Amino acid sequence: MSGIPRNRRIADLIQREISQLLYLEARDPRFKQVVVNAVKVSDDLSAAYVYVEIKKKEERDKILTALNAATGFFRSRLAKNIHIKRTPSITFSLDKTAEHTQRISDLLSNVEIKNSSDDEESE
Repeated sequence: MSGIPRNRRIADLIQREISQLLYLEARDPRFKQVVVNAVKVSDDLSAAYVYVEIKKKEERDKILTALNAATGFFRSRLAKNIHIKRTPSITFSLDKTAEHTQRISDLLSNVEIKNSSDDEESE
C-alpha cells in the first residue's frame, strides 16, 4: 500500500469531497465563500475536524454556524461518495493560520523598520 498513513489519506479524501460539496451541491450561497484548508481525522476515524477559511470576516460566525448545522448533509454525502466502514462525525472550525501568519509578518516588519531606524540614528 501507499507510504501515507491511512488517516492522512482519508483526511485528504474528506477535504476534497467537502470542498466539492461546498461549491457544487450545497444550497446555501454563503458556502461559496468557504475554503477548506485542512482536515484532521481522529485516530479511530470517528471524527473529522474540518478547518475552513471564510472570506467575509463580518459573516464568519453566521457561516460557521450554518456549516455546523449542515453537518448531516455533508456526512450523508460523504457516506455515499467515500467508501469506508463508518463515516466520521464532522466539526467545522475556523482556520486561523493565515491570520497568525499575517500577524507574525507584520510584527517582523515592525521590528525591521525599528532596527533600520535605530541604525540610521546611530550613524
